Amino acid sequence: FLRKKGTVLTNAAGAPLPRTSHTLNPVPFIIVDPRGELGVASTKEAGLASIAATVIEACGYQAPADYEPSLIALTKERI
Repeated sequence: FLRKKGTVLTNAAGAPLPRTSHTLNPVPFIIVDPRGELGVASTKEAGLASIAATVIEACGYQAPADYEPSLIALTKERI
């Protein structure tokens, strides 16, 4: 995150601050499921960070444990 003069904005420890303004607005995410295999997972907080796990699981793979939870749940077993 840069200041107007081009210097990096840092926290008290001197580490650069991330620019998070893009994550404060809702982001549309649409999944088309013509086979009816996917449902909406019950999650406490759905956010931009959950999209990676969602895409991985929609492709038929299991997301790594350290990812945010997926936004989908399988409703049928895949063949």
